[in-house]
Amino acid sequence: MKFDIKTILPHIFAIIFFVAFSCLYFLPALDGEKIGSTDSLGWQGMSKELTDYRKSTGDPTQWTTSMFGGMPTYTLGNTNSGNYIQKLNRLLLFNGAATPVGMFFVACLCFYILMLTLNVRPLLAAAGAIAFAYSTFGLILYAEGHANKYKVVAYLPLVISGLILAFQQRKYLFGGLVFTLGMSFCLANNHPQMVYYFGLTLLIFGGLRLYQDFKAQDLKHFMLASVAMVIGVLVAAGTAASNLMTTQEYQAESVRGRVLLTQDGNNRENDAGFAWDRAMSWSNGPKDVLASFIPMAAGGGRATVDRDSEFGSLLSRAGAQSRDGRYQAPLYHGSMSFTVGPKYFGTIVLLLFFLGLLLIRKPIAWWFAGGALLILLISMGKHASWLNRFLFDTFPLFNKFRAPDSAMSLSVLLLLPLGLLGFKEFLDLRRSDAALAKRKLFIAGGISLGIGLLGALVLPSVINFTNPTDAQQVSALFGGQADNATINRFINALEDDRASALRSDAFYVLGFAAAGFAVLWLLLTQKISETVGIIAIGLLAFFDFHFISQRYHSHDDYQPIRQIQGYFNPTQADNQILTDTDPHYRVYNTTSNNPWSDSRTSYLHKSVGGYNAVKLRRYDDLISRQLSRGNQAVYNMLNTKYYIVNGQNGQPQPQRNPGALGNAWFVDNIQYVNSHNEEMAALDNFDPATTAIVKADEFQDQLSGLNSSSNGQIHLTSYRPNRLTYTTNNSSEALAVFSEIWYGPDLGWKVTIDGESAELVRANYVLRALRVPAGNHEIEMYFEPDSFLTGTTISTIFSLLTIFGLLGYIGFWFWSKNKDQGPSTPENLLDNNPEVEVATAAPTKAVKAKPSKKAASGTKPKKASTKKTKRKKK
Repeated sequence: MKFDIKTILPHIFAIIFFVAFSCLYFLPALDGEKIGSTDSLGWQGMSKELTDYRKSTGDPTQWTTSMFGGMPTYTLGNTNSGNYIQKLNRLLLFNGAATPVGMFFVACLCFYILMLTLNVRPLLAAAGAIAFAYSTFGLILYAEGHANKYKVVAYLPLVISGLILAFQQRKYLFGGLVFTLGMSFCLANNHPQMVYYFGLTLLIFGGLRLYQDFKAQDLKHFMLASVAMVIGVLVAAGTAASNLMTTQEYQAESVRGRVLLTQDGNNRENDAGFAWDRAMSWSNGPKDVLASFIPMAAGGGRATVDRDSEFGSLLSRAGAQSRDGRYQAPLYHGSMSFTVGPKYFGTIVLLLFFLGLLLIRKPIAWWFAGGALLILLISMGKHASWLNRFLFDTFPLFNKFRAPDSAMSLSVLLLLPLGLLGFKEFLDLRRSDAALAKRKLFIAGGISLGIGLLGALVLPSVINFTNPTDAQQVSALFGGQADNATINRFINALEDDRASALRSDAFYVLGFAAAGFAVLWLLLTQKISETVGIIAIGLLAFFDFHFISQRYHSHDDYQPIRQIQGYFNPTQADNQILTDTDPHYRVYNTTSNNPWSDSRTSYLHKSVGGYNAVKLRRYDDLISRQLSRGNQAVYNMLNTKYYIVNGQNGQPQPQRNPGALGNAWFVDNIQYVNSHNEEMAALDNFDPATTAIVKADEFQDQLSGLNSSSNGQIHLTSYRPNRLTYTTNNSSEALAVFSEIWYGPDLGWKVTIDGESAELVRANYVLRALRVPAGNHEIEMYFEPDSFLTGTTISTIFSLLTIFGLLGYIGFWFWSKNKDQGPSTPENLLDNNPEVEVATAAPTKAVKAKPSKKAASGTKPKKASTKKTKRKKK
């Protein structure tokens, strides 16, 4: 096989450039520094016990007791046991070292592959890859600790590549394998919301392809490509089975599963998922959508103003402290409670996108455009209820997700490829029909310039710059002591600064739109070469994103790890509690702003509170109905041995709870109830030391004939988060209640008495209980989910099948090329005809001309052309 290294050099250089650029951009991360975002700190706190357990034993644990009394770890860390795709994923992410470097390299690489699949030249593909990876959405996601969300979006271009290969290039096997690999990477990174939203856009793609293939009477092709994709989804799901099976099992018992308690007289026990209002609580309003075009249209996030601004000057006169001459200011005035930052589309990306809309007339183009519109509407949530209410009530799993605004993270993924295809077609069209290219450029440029002009000249006088929380936020600056006149003066200044911020960013957009138009004009008039034009557009796209992104991610945001970890440094109260040698008890931190979203306590102790958006439904009910109301009996049954309270000096101090019932105890009475509501209501007034509340229709048969007695002792002798051992000494058969959170039945917690299997029952709405025979016994309770064991086996089989299938295909392709003449390189795997064309350009004669008879019969085209030229001269 003849191999020409020159054909792969551009790709080698591109990969080297991606790595080098990522290292340079995240240089502080390579120096051992990190960004201490709220979400990343939250994850560290809630996952501390499971990470410590893995370090000490080398094995994962599927259960933790560090928060909310206890819960599965499925949503805390990727449960990818047996999944070799995850091992490949870690390799591509540089094995987790310097995390942002690997993440952004993967985004560059996958988008580069997508653009090669669409037949875009390597230089333009590389420029687009940098723009995609370093767009504002990606850097904000990283800065705020949403790493898994970014990783999923980073791998999605590989999924699109598989679609293109199968549907447009009819490479069913290779396309299916690439699609499967990309989808497997997405599932391995465990952010199903992004995969789901992207999947909704595939309904548009499928509908467009079906229409085209039906019109061309080629439904066989559509079916073959569709079957390849369906198989790809199933195989990808198989690779992630250890994660998907456990997560699916858990979500049914979580706040995203069925509702247990009757609310407002309506029995909702069979409902599943979030309620509409809770699911839509983070919905983009009109101003938030506008901020995707003009970043400060809604005020942005983490905003500051200088001393010369209206709000800043008032703060300066009030004696407020500034940082480098700038003041923190609540400039956000969109529809959500707050925002991290805008999901900025990018002015250069939009300019190219509009060009693509005007020039490309194929299903792939309409999918990119229609998909981007669908994503925008989904992100609006309750503000586009005419669509989202239908999806919420009709589409499976849609109601399992909250924060629809996160859908906008997919926008650049759909806008930019169409923009690059449009740029490519513009370069071709300027040669064949310069007048048409000029008209299309003026329309696209006019729209982009119009957005900037609209924001600079019209919107500041049209938009309402108020925020319902303005008075509260301003009052907080003065410790609640400001009078109404002062508050109103500050609010007026704040609104003026919001208008100024919008106007300033509108001119920013106008400037980049003009710069992008100028480069395209120079290309049209051939004042610069294609290479110079591509580099110029690439730099403009990058800096367009960079200047906005640095408001939310800059080298100044990095801190030494020890400084970030200082957030978890124990107080004197923590240290006093940690001297307790008891291996297993719980702590309730009353000094936390919100104990139910506090990860710091979970980092140091086994907390009654915690930080997780997917709590167990039963525990969430317990928080809202009992714990938040201060029911001491419930705190006692959870073995809350210590409270952390504010002392007289204002410093946290520990307070011992003498009523804590310990790890387990025997009860005298069993109170049977008939419903979940009765089960919860019975907790309002009971003594957990003597009484267990049991739902009759679920567990009465197991406890039939039991006359329980508290005359006995039960002790915890060995603690691990997923395995607990007890010894008992009781004179008669009795019901033991454990201060451990119920998860079941048959969802993983198993129990033996002297090695013989027994059966747990639920007591007190959230706890485990066990019928224990008289005498001395050893009880062992361990967490071993069948779904995890089965899923691990399935993951191993399907992940190896995917990897060896792709390697086998590539190996067979190289082997089959041994007999071919001419250079053969891996690049040829992406040879394609992407089915894009100029919208209305008249085809040139060279395209329309038919081959001559001599050419058709084997005459070399060059000689035939020479003879024709000589005849014309004669």
